[in-house]
Amino acid sequence: SLQRYGQKVPLGWFKFQAILKEMVRTENCRRIKYDVALQIAALCEVTTEYEVERMLQEFHDCGLLLWQNHSLMRDIVVLDPQWIINQMTELLCMRSILDKEANSKGKRRVWSKLRLEGRMSYELLPEVWPSLEMYERHSVLHYMMQYGLVCTLHGTEIDPDQIDKAMFLIPSLLPKLPDPAQSEKVWTVNDVDDRRLQICFITNHGTGESEEDDWCDSLKFLPDTLFFRLVAMLVHDVKRVSDAFKNLYSDRVVIKTHKSRYLLCHHSQEQTLILTVYAGPGCEGAP
Repeated sequence: SLQRYGQKVPLGWFKFQAILKEMVRTENCRRIKYDVALQIAALCEVTTEYEVERMLQEFHDCGLLLWQNHSLMRDIVVLDPQWIINQMTELLCMRSILDKEANSKGKRRVWSKLRLEGRMSYELLPEVWPSLEMYERHSVLHYMMQYGLVCTLHGTEIDPDQIDKAMFLIPSLLPKLPDPAQSEKVWTVNDVDDRRLQICFITNHGTGESEEDDWCDSLKFLPDTLFFRLVAMLVHDVKRVSDAFKNLYSDRVVIKTHKSRYLLCHHSQEQTLILTVYAGPGCEGAP
């Protein structure tokens, strides 16, 4: 929140920011430990941990650095956001994955599962980010989870914070549907019980001469990662359903819960998402 924008802040905050900028410029320092941030803050007469956390949160909200007061993210203060983008790319870029798979020591089969199915085992983290400390790997992974780029698969009863036992899904790496002509095997259309919602955005509204002009196809668009972020949200909320993740593809996913069954389709050419909810027998609790 930037509700406090324009309010006075201690001079030590500006000294702290100036030191961090100089570290990036002269030492190419892209991130520091939280403990180091505390030491630098003390030199700037920001002496209490409460005040340091408040300062870091304000700088995060303003986009000057990245820091989250989360148990698995707070140990790292990112001075240059491009650094964490580069780390994320190591896991999202297919060229990077192919290179790491080829050079893997004993984990090629696990890499293959990531490349072909978009599912990553925790044991790959040291090979994904070999130059990072374990706490840094956890922080980067949780930033990716926060941005909807990665989510935990809850196929078994796993506490979301116990990532050392988890399997992760990377929605942007999901495979294509092998045979689009057999899409009915993914979802059997039911004209009686299916309920559909079509989602799209338009660049402007109310400027045409008719309502049809206002909603014409040329004005439609979708944010680039919206489909993947929605997939991550849906998958994250599912627990203890044995076949919940049977059909996950790069343009459509079926998510099952005890009360509902959802089909989310991404029609890239039409710039549209279509959410179908089955509300028939066995799924009476569907919205």
